[in-house]
Amino acid sequence: MAQNGRAAPQLLMPNAKSAIVTALAYPKPAPARTVGSSKGVVAQFALGTDYHTVVHAKLRALADECQRIVGRPVAFRACVDSAPLLERDLAVRAGLGFFGKSTLLIAPGLGSYFMLGELLTDLELPEAQAHRARCGRCTACLDACPTRAFVAPYVLDARRCVSYLTIENRGEIAPELRPLIGRHVFGCDICQSVCPFNASRKPHPSAPELAARPALIDPDLAALLHLTASGYRRLVSGTALRRVNRAQLARNAAIALGNSV
Repeated sequence: MAQNGRAAPQLLMPNAKSAIVTALAYPKPAPARTVGSSKGVVAQFALGTDYHTVVHAKLRALADECQRIVGRPVAFRACVDSAPLLERDLAVRAGLGFFGKSTLLIAPGLGSYFMLGELLTDLELPEAQAHRARCGRCTACLDACPTRAFVAPYVLDARRCVSYLTIENRGEIAPELRPLIGRHVFGCDICQSVCPFNASRKPHPSAPELAARPALIDPDLAALLHLTASGYRRLVSGTALRRVNRAQLARNAAIALGNSV
């Protein structure tokens, strides 16, 4: 990642002097409930409107507010995770949180159910104070991973991660990993769901745009497997599920159905 420039924000914006890092919370998962074995699982972050669109719009509004405050035009570039930027490292340096053993960013008092966004700007701003790591001896996330994707604390082998396998991987999924995926058809929340920093039952403020769409909650696996082209477009329109094509979604549904028998 360092070799392709992710560690150098100035490659994205040559006159950048500061990065304003933001966290936009999405709703925490509902309490666990029993659903039919023919139902699939979609990661919580993907249940609402595509966060790329939501966060990018809010970053542009933030840039406008910065210009109003300083009283001059401000050069900026808004980045969501599709931009080549080490956003979690910037978030730690910006004081938003610390790296958990799951490699996710954990914000004290909020947990990890949020999406990051960055505003590169030509403003000269003071650097924030970073949080110290607070996982202690806890290994709940490492122990709960069904595919044993964690090589060690703070080290993830993405090739075994359920999120990678069901979203980024466009080829076949290794036969030995298929039973471990369970009924996941897009992403995975297991390492977050067992984290003590996400254990509070109190609801936290979240972006209404990221509220879950009913069609994406516990989707029927057989229906996903037999989606037509138009049905696929209706299902994924305006959501993060656009990151997988119809063939990938059918592949994931087929594996989940096999795991449901």
